Amino acid sequence: MDLVEDVKEQVIKYLEQLYVENEPEFIYFKTLYHIFENYLSEQQKGGLLTERTGFFESEVWNMLYDFQKDGVKGAINKILKHNGCIIADSVGLGKTFEALAVIKYFELLNNRVLVLCPKKLSSNWTVFQAGQSNQLNPFRKDRFNYTVLYHTDLLRTSGKSDANGID
Repeated sequence: MDLVEDVKEQVIKYLEQLYVENEPEFIYFKTLYHIFENYLSEQQKGGLLTERTGFFESEVWNMLYDFQKDGVKGAINKILKHNGCIIADSVGLGKTFEALAVIKYFELLNNRVLVLCPKKLSSNWTVFQAGQSNQLNPFRKDRFNYTVLYHTDLLRTSGKSDANGID
């Protein structure tokens, strides 16, 4: 009966695997995978976005491209998990529409939504609140009900906002 087993070949083979040269791209992708592994598995399960609100039937949701829908789901999940999220994308990829979809989700949950923007952009945001009366609004059926204030209103300690007279 042998009580000792010769494992020298297995150890050498394992050590050789440790020192194999890997392409930098492989190392990069493997690192990214391990950093975002939990996020990816959450996304496959649907994340925290599981409430039935009619959100997926909204006009704004149905107008989004698939990559924007992924961004919206990710943003909502981050807001629910971390109480905030920044949508940062290149110019022209639809950040406003993504933000409107996020707003619609929370409005359907009866949350109050505040949009802070520069004064010059306030008309861009109020056009979506106009509902059926404004032909410029591509989401007339969604009826957004958020509040728009200027980002400079954050500096106020008292007084009414120029945006809509809110004290």
